[in-house]
Amino acid sequence: MCVVSPQQVTLTLKLWEDGFSIDDGPLRRFHASTTRKTRSSWQRMKKPKTKILSGQSVLIRLPSGRRVAAEFGPSETVAHLRSYMLKMDPMLENQPFRLLNAATRTEIPIGESSLSSERLFKTLVIVRLDPK
Repeated sequence: MCVVSPQQVTLTLKLWEDGFSIDDGPLRRFHASTTRKTRSSWQRMKKPKTKILSGQSVLIRLPSGRRVAAEFGPSETVAHLRSYMLKMDPMLENQPFRLLNAATRTEIPIGESSLSSERLFKTLVIVRLDPK
């Protein structure tokens, strides 16, 4: 039997006038039926059973420590993911970096392989700066 100890995860909850967001995720409206259970569990001081990542999303940890959840289509490639990262953090344009799959601890080759073939949906991709 394999026993896995729980990991502590830190999330940032941002409250807006008409809703809330978790980390850099989408705005969740206060009055939407999908957020009622989440709000209800907060009121009871219980951890909500909300999934951080949906089916076609990738969680990205930038070198600054900032986490970004991004939605992609099944045919999009690792090159598309890289382009998205450059838009999120323009400082990466002038620095060599590697992409790592946090689940498998392996480097992700930047190229035309699809995100689904690399099994990157619902996983954390770490951007690691290469030393100059």
